[in-house]
Amino acid sequence: MPMAKNRKISRNDLCPCGTGLKFKQCCYGKVDWNAIFRSGKDWRPYVSIRGRNIHFVNRLSEILQLNTGEIKNLTTYKEKFTAKVVREIHEAIFESWPSNSDIIRILESTSADVSGLYIGDYDIEYITSVMLTM
Repeated sequence: MPMAKNRKISRNDLCPCGTGLKFKQCCYGKVDWNAIFRSGKDWRPYVSIRGRNIHFVNRLSEILQLNTGEIKNLTTYKEKFTAKVVREIHEAIFESWPSNSDIIRILESTSADVSGLYIGDYDIEYITSVMLTM
């Protein structure tokens, strides 16, 4: 999501929050993206779930070098998973979803087409305890 400080977002550009809508139909009048990018302010509080996921997938692609064309088979792919790469993937998760993310606010501002949210823990005991509280 970070953009060049000198780039100006116009009304007809895609909204930087990642919803896929034009800026004028989304954050225009609500979030001053131009000021955020100019100042270098943290952009993450203003990004949609879709935008966060797109950012994470882009980071994952960079980390695993998926856009280089180097990965020809499963063996080559598995060789990419070094301890350093696994650490970078975890850092990318926290970059996209920092611990201070207001999940409730993010979900409330999301359209009805969201079908899932990664919560970071798939342990059966954790899932069971969450399901019991719903």
